[in-house]
Amino acid sequence: MAAKGLSDERAARLMIELQGGRTPNSVNVKVHQLDTYFAAHPNYARDAQPLIDANVKAARRRKGERKRKLTAFLCLKGLHPMSGNNLMFHKGRRVCRACWRHHATHPPIHSILPVLNQIKEDLKRGVSLGQLIHGRPTGGGKFDGNLVLVRPNVFYHYRRLNPDFDCFVREALADNKGRGQKLWMTRIHTSSVRDSNNDYHKIRNLIPAPR
Repeated sequence: MAAKGLSDERAARLMIELQGGRTPNSVNVKVHQLDTYFAAHPNYARDAQPLIDANVKAARRRKGERKRKLTAFLCLKGLHPMSGNNLMFHKGRRVCRACWRHHATHPPIHSILPVLNQIKEDLKRGVSLGQLIHGRPTGGGKFDGNLVLVRPNVFYHYRRLNPDFDCFVREALADNKGRGQKLWMTRIHTSSVRDSNNDYHKIRNLIPAPR
């Protein structure tokens, strides 16, 4: 009586495939089917199991062969040597430094498109680049990732690809710089007046009151 899930005929075909170097998974034979048939046919299991182990091991070697050949000498793109100063490790993985740098300076620009209009409006009303791409609050303060609209490398790469946008940013920043300088001078003047007033009151307190 054939075991459930694997007939004698299919088991015979499987043996032929195993002898030809195939694995059970490659011919759509499941593990539970094999276990059930092996339990009912120990002689078959004795002949098939060594073939399965050898074929699975060979399949694993073939699976990693292409990647081993590439990473042994060149990066996955086949452009740069994976050795010397060009080889770096990131999170335990071998990384091509040249590809890493290229990706950093030429990132995908799709992330800037949904916020492009907001960036333009913010630049028009005087928001600085520090606020847009570095998360610096108005008037200084600690970094706040929630304020970042777009990553710096994406922003600068988009400027390089779009001369009109780059021209717009230059003009907006020129206006913002003028407003920023006026604000800076106002703060300096206010601080100077405040210090002078403080000095006056300090000196005034040192003079004895008339009797």
